[in-house]
Parts: sequence; structure tokens; C-alpha cells
Amino acid sequence: MADRLNTAHPSPLLYRPLYCVAVFLIVCAVCAWIALPVSAADSDTVAGNAIGNSSGTVSEKADGHFELYFGNADAGDSVHCTDMMPGDTVTRIYSVKAHHNQAIDVVFSAQVKTQTLNAADVMKLRVSCPADGTVLCDAPLSEIQGKSFTYTCAEDESGVSETVYRVDLYLDTSVPDTFQGAELTVQYRWDADGSGVLARHVTEHVPLAAAAVVSGVISIGGLVLYVLMLVRRR
Repeated sequence: MADRLNTAHPSPLLYRPLYCVAVFLIVCAVCAWIALPVSAADSDTVAGNAIGNSSGTVSEKADGHFELYFGNADAGDSVHCTDMMPGDTVTRIYSVKAHHNQAIDVVFSAQVKTQTLNAADVMKLRVSCPADGTVLCDAPLSEIQGKSFTYTCAEDESGVSETVYRVDLYLDTSVPDTFQGAELTVQYRWDADGSGVLARHVTEHVPLAAAAVVSGVISIGGLVLYVLMLVRRR
């Protein structure tokens, strides 16, 4: 009788390796799933973010790379100038990438944080989009501050678009020498919060195949455990 029982019910020790393998697979799969960034393919029409224009070519030498999407409505940078001479220019190139599901307006603004010798009265700011030649503004900072300049980004089939902005902060050659040594700090800002057309961030670095593999591993591990539980109960 004992021999028959042992034949009908193999020792639980035989299943321990299988249990260990199943648990190992599930733990690895869960850890990988947690580590994966959320890839949201859905789009919402809500107040919040988006930027870009498919006509813009991303500059690999850009001084700043910004990304706007649902939950991350704006981005910006600060530039400090000192000891500028008449005719000098401080140029920054910014690549702005955005996630949006239809045409959207992106607003640029500039705010003077600090200055000496009223430098904002003579220091000019020119913002342009080299891809299509659009000039958003070109005037002294004192006139630009407090205003906003809109750039309309066309709808992109991929839901992601990029625009390259060239921002020139310069002194005309006609500026008197009395402004030499002046200092100024200005903050640039891009904002799509008021556009009302936003899209969630789409993770580009994790292919859908990876998500499918993770899901498959979790399913197989769960199935193995389920089968083992049934065997043990018999």
C-alpha cells in the first residue's frame, strides 16, 4: 500500500526545482515590468502640454533639449551675460520636442531676472525657427518682457514633433560704450499649458516587443505555479 501511495503521489521534493524556477521567472518579470517606463499610447484633450513642428530639424548641437507632454507643460533655461561689447551676440539653440494629437500653439516668453545699467533697454532678443524662417520676436528685452509669442505647431501623424529655436541675445553696434560691463540674466520659457491639446508621453526607448515578452513570462510563470498547485492537491 505504501509503495502504491508513493507511486501515485511523487515526493513534493521533486517539485521544488519547478517551484523555484516558476517563482524566479515571476520575480524577474515583475521587476522588469516595474522598471519599464510607462508607455501611454492614449491621448487626452486636457490643459497641459505639447510642443513641436514636424518641419523643424533637431540640432544635435543644441544647447538645450526640452520635452513637453501631458504632465510637463513647460520648460526653460536661464542665460547670464556680462562684459558684452557693442556688436556682441550670445546665441543659444534649443530643441523642443512635444507630444500632441493635433495642431497646437506653443508660447515663448522671456523674463529679465537681474540687470545692471538698465541693460534690458539696449540688449535685444531675437527668437526664430530656422526650419521655416519664422521670427517670433526681435526687439529690446525691456519691450519683450511681459509679452508672449506664439508659434503654431502642425499636427504630426506620429504624435511627436520637434522644433528647433534659435535665440539671439545681442547688442547693436550703435549702443554707446557706457553699457560696456553691464550684466543681465534672462530666463527663456516655452509653455503649452493654455493650448488645451495635450498628449501623454510615449516612451521611445522600450519597444512594444519588450512589453509583450514581459507579459508572456509572467503568464507562463503563473500557469506553471497553477499547474503545480493542481498536481499537489491530487
